[in-house]
Amino acid sequence: MLKLSQEILSCLQGNNNANQATNLAQLQVSIARRLKSERFLIVFDDISKCDSQRWGNMLAPFSFRKGEAKGNMVLITTRLPSIAEIVKTTNPIALKGLEPDDFFTIFEAFVFDGKKPGDYQSDLPAIARNISKKLKGSPLAAQTVGQLLKKKFSRERWMRVLHNNEWQNQKNNEDIMPCLRISYDNLPFDLKKMFHIFFPLS
Repeated sequence: MLKLSQEILSCLQGNNNANQATNLAQLQVSIARRLKSERFLIVFDDISKCDSQRWGNMLAPFSFRKGEAKGNMVLITTRLPSIAEIVKTTNPIALKGLEPDDFFTIFEAFVFDGKKPGDYQSDLPAIARNISKKLKGSPLAAQTVGQLLKKKFSRERWMRVLHNNEWQNQKNNEDIMPCLRISYDNLPFDLKKMFHIFFPLS
């Protein structure tokens, strides 16, 4: 919470580097003062760990006070229903994947950067379509796997991605982690070692 408060205050101050103050209470007072009489939208993206006490403390600088600007909002995103239940003040909005045709358009844009090569023929479009069906309409998965495919327009490579066994590990229809794991599987060995150092995968 200290580091996040430092970063928030730095953003409000227009600095690129995190504020170095180490007193959490003072940081939160400074944040509240900066926001006084201002309308704001604060977004906490992809929260994975939280409890009610920590969330209450985090929210303290953004709480509405009499006489200050109205219309402020704090928005969070999370993949965990339990987190949404802790932080909600209104009913959570469950985001679904994009419609298949719309999603495939986005997926192709990531694969080709908006311009298809002249040799994009034969059965590659069909393979791309089948891969896109496994991405559950997720723009993040479209970007991750799309950039993987554009490295080499090879039927062998694309079929390897399509038939990667990681797809079998998806827990439900919304699970996109196998899509992201495929990107890891195709990294060079030296880069894979970095992920094992910082993010153990087993």
